[in-house]
Amino acid sequence: SNAGATPISILAQALLSSDSRVVKHGACILNKLLTHNREAMPKFYLTGAFFFALSYTGSNYSSLSKLFQTTHLHQNFRSGAAATANMGELPVKEISVLGSMLPEGLILILQNYGYQRFSEVFVAGANTPEVIWTTEMRMHLIEMIRHHLGDFPLRLLQNNTAEYEYCPIPSITYKELRPELFCHNYYLNNLCDESRFPDWPIAEP
Repeated sequence: SNAGATPISILAQALLSSDSRVVKHGACILNKLLTHNREAMPKFYLTGAFFFALSYTGSNYSSLSKLFQTTHLHQNFRSGAAATANMGELPVKEISVLGSMLPEGLILILQNYGYQRFSEVFVAGANTPEVIWTTEMRMHLIEMIRHHLGDFPLRLLQNNTAEYEYCPIPSITYKELRPELFCHNYYLNNLCDESRFPDWPIAEP
């Protein structure tokens, strides 16, 4: 039955396409539909859209990043004490729906510099006092999400009325970040590396 499907959930599933034009237009339409939609916005994560978008392997990531910027802090995915906590009291990793999948430094690039810069870093990588992200880390992210989605993308190919049933993803960890200490928006090893990053500007804590 496709009775439960909505235009937003169907468009979200378009983000699983390997056709870059379909993904770009799907993300742009979703962005427009959600921008002023108070009813659909907090439940958008239930469509699986964040999983689908993060498992996209293309390099034209700008429209997906813009969709993240519009939606990632407005999802009702938290439960228990976290759900009632004041947003200002929690780190961005806990209030962003991307927090279980992306390192905090990368989410803060989206938060502090906007979707274009996030898109550049997500695709090309970076290793600075503010963000550590590599091609290998992106491949690991894609692999973990694909594992989580199981056979859903295949079922959707076989039957375009298939519906995604949301299931939270276990937190994804990155071996590249194990030796790193991230404190007040900075990776301390890189911040203290005066030869590579002399006079790196530090925002007020």
